[in-house]
Amino acid sequence: MKILSLAACILIFFASGLGHAQVETNKKKILYLNSYHNGYAWSDQILEGLRGTLDKSTVPYDLQIEYMDSKRFADDNMVATLKRLYVEKYRTTSFDAIIVSDDNAFQFFLEHQDQLFPDVPTIFCGVNDFDPAQLKGRKNITGVVEHPDLEANLKLAHELSPEVKRVVVVGDYSLTSQSINKQVPPCRNSCSARKPSRPAT
Repeated sequence: MKILSLAACILIFFASGLGHAQVETNKKKILYLNSYHNGYAWSDQILEGLRGTLDKSTVPYDLQIEYMDSKRFADDNMVATLKRLYVEKYRTTSFDAIIVSDDNAFQFFLEHQDQLFPDVPTIFCGVNDFDPAQLKGRKNITGVVEHPDLEANLKLAHELSPEVKRVVVVGDYSLTSQSINKQVPPCRNSCSARKPSRPAT
């Protein structure tokens, strides 16, 4: 569903935002900022859907992919390193569009857009716990919010298995996990919630 929704955003964007792209001979330069790494099934499927949509759009394009590898490297020093890398790497490159996938890339983009890619039209996807205020004052940005109905799913699980008295939500300290945790319905009746413990270092 998310791939289909993202595909719709991309097609609308190229149909309206790029105007006469069909008759232009120059390829449109697109940057895909991926939160994770090559081989991670979740984001690999998004990339597959993205390529398929772009191939059907009739717009000639050059897709540049940046893997942030945030599942394995997500500390502040790495974020600062990526910013320096992109500043140096793309200081002479002008993109026609940017596609941002998942929470880490989205937060990175919000924090550093003005220094890295000011005013470039942007599409995001896979963002959890989205707050519209995050886009206040920003132009040329749209996207697909990931908001599963967790409460409805828990109710359905209870109807299917009424004998279950305890549900355990497992997460970690990643940005995505923390965002999803905020979407989990509050405990009701007799229940308790515990934060995950940090792994020993």
